[in-house]
Amino acid sequence: MGDIERRVIRVEALVAVGLASTYFILYSVLSVLRHLTYHSFGPDLGIFDQVFWNTTRGRFFESTMSLVQAQPHSYLGDHFSPVYLLLVPFYALIPRPETLLVIQTLFLALGVWPRSSTCSISMSSPWRCCR
Repeated sequence: MGDIERRVIRVEALVAVGLASTYFILYSVLSVLRHLTYHSFGPDLGIFDQVFWNTTRGRFFESTMSLVQAQPHSYLGDHFSPVYLLLVPFYALIPRPETLLVIQTLFLALGVWPRSSTCSISMSSPWRCCR
């Protein structure tokens, strides 16, 4: 193994963390700015904001935004996703739609970790996986 490859292996984790952090900060700011300037189209953000807001107010996953049911009902009846319970404490700290946008960007940025781990384990050179 050459001197250059050893240096690359030492810094590959730092490069991955740096790229993921840059992505997280940049796209968090861009998605929040997009929302604040009324360019976040689509009903999904509104549905999730209402569901999380109702959950923090004691109405467990209650939603009124459905074409099928006009009365308030449980969102879990439409889409069973108990993993959202893990996100409720973060939303409770800052109960705003922007919180959901930042959480979404965080999970997208965390996708760098399995990719870089898989590349460094399966390849003799970490940069071969990126080709």
